[in-house]
Amino acid sequence: MKLYINKLFRAYTTPFRGLSSTLWRGITLTLVESITSGIIFFLTLYFVNNLHFSMTQSASLISIYATGTIIGSVTIGILTDRINPKNLSLFCLLLQSIVFILLVKFINMYVIAVALFSLGFSTYGFTTSLNTWMLNRCLEDTELELKFINLSRVAVNLGFGIAGILLTFIEITYFKYIFESFALTLILCVIAIVIDTQFIPKNEPKKSSQATFTSINKSLYISLLFSILMIGFIISQLGSTYPVYISDIYPLGTKGVGFLFILDTFIVAICQAHLIHYLQNFNKIKLIGIGGFFMGFSLILLNLPPIFLFAIFSCIVWTIGEMIFIPTSQFVFYNCIRNNKPGQHLGIYQATTAFSRVIGPLAGGILYQQAGGHTLWNICGLIGLLCLFICFKFRNVVLKM
Repeated sequence: MKLYINKLFRAYTTPFRGLSSTLWRGITLTLVESITSGIIFFLTLYFVNNLHFSMTQSASLISIYATGTIIGSVTIGILTDRINPKNLSLFCLLLQSIVFILLVKFINMYVIAVALFSLGFSTYGFTTSLNTWMLNRCLEDTELELKFINLSRVAVNLGFGIAGILLTFIEITYFKYIFESFALTLILCVIAIVIDTQFIPKNEPKKSSQATFTSINKSLYISLLFSILMIGFIISQLGSTYPVYISDIYPLGTKGVGFLFILDTFIVAICQAHLIHYLQNFNKIKLIGIGGFFMGFSLILLNLPPIFLFAIFSCIVWTIGEMIFIPTSQFVFYNCIRNNKPGQHLGIYQATTAFSRVIGPLAGGILYQQAGGHTLWNICGLIGLLCLFICFKFRNVVLKM
């Protein structure tokens, strides 16, 4: 029995082995930053209930945040090819801590608008700079790169889940204490990076300046961006039309929405590392298409009779697609541009996801209101099928591994 348990434990921990202490520190930073940036999902409640802003004003502030995410992704991405990404990560963390201090001290809408733009800028800028920094530390070991991207995604989901649980049980009136604790946490992270010798760059390979898009499949690059944009539209429905549909159609209402989000987070935290480890030798471009198809198909399943068991099945299919699509698309994207301004292109990757989450809720909301949920879910299914078709078209492209 003990031998069986040991074998089971070794099998479970295999996907977590092989990462250096520096990469684990990077994943830990991702987890902490995801918890603090997860506040964005609850800021509308704070603005409306505590600061007594109108719904229109609150929505405008969230739009300003979204604009900051796009600009921050591209700007920090370009700078990472010119400035040490470690220093840019420090800058983004410091900027986020200042934002939380501003949210504590000021209630003026214009100051808060500047703060939210800075929060969006620094959140996506941090993701871009940290990923560039850590992927550089993988020393072009593609197995390590995929493992880091995969576990970082687990950390992001876990961080958002912790933020959701934490903020769900805290009254809006106490949000200022949360802002203060988040500011202090981020400052402590900055201090830890500065004094930790493991974060000092060493033996990083110099990137070749000779590589250009003549050595990269341009069509694959553009098609990847298009697929990421389209699947981003589907993902954006999770924060807009999806909760409304679930709460209206199924008898559990908002409790059903909460259960499905918790189920998604739980499955990702437990299974994602092992799923990607198992699929690591499969064709990566095919996997992107399959993942995107699963995500679109899962929403078509919402057209089944309103039995909550079907919603759970839809959530499981969605989560499988999400676990495959997001880390694999990021890995293939990075692999395409490894020696061709990787920071800039990772910034474009982040900006594309951010842009899709700006236009997605608006376009999805219009479709939902004008044509209904069933039509919207069918369109999402068609997008998933299109992603599958595009990726299978490029299935024979040989990646530089």
